[in-house]
Formats: sequence, C-alpha cells, structure tokens
Amino acid sequence: MAEGAEAGAIVVVETGDGATARALAAVRPDVPVVAISPSIKVCRQLIVSRSIYPIHAADASKAVELARGAGFAPAGEPVVLVSGSGAVSIVE
Repeated sequence: MAEGAEAGAIVVVETGDGATARALAAVRPDVPVVAISPSIKVCRQLIVSRSIYPIHAADASKAVELARGAGFAPAGEPVVLVSGSGAVSIVE
C-alpha cells in the first residue's frame, strides 16, 4: 500500500485500541506506522510494538501535520491515512 504510493509514512487516524496500527505493522511496511490516539494508555501499549510510533493527541483532525511535525513524514512526500473503519486515503 504505502510502497506502491511511495509514501513517507502510514498514519493511523484515531486508533481506539491500537488494533489497526498493530495489523498494519504486522506486515512490516518499509515506512513507519504512526498511530494517533486520544488515549495515553493505548499510546503506552503501542510503544512496545515494533515499527509503531504512537502520538498522543485529543484531536486527530491534523494527523498529517502531527506526523510531519514529529519527523515521520517529510514535507512533500505522500502519506497514507488509514482509519479503524478501513477507509484509506493518500495525502500529499
């Protein structure tokens, strides 16, 4: 998915329990999986998962900016957004 789009990162938007982020990380993508969660508990649980980088944020409406600001997605590179409902979009 991200490799085909030549994305800089995969950003999981508002992960409630971390399941979507873990499922994506299980396929070992070449790009980081950034999980945005309003729950500090979920972020702490995800920090031990390989290749998942949790960001605690109450509002995930600016998920791409959060990922870019943390250095996971360089400016100008596309980012794949994935929601827990299965919706996928690519943002530049």
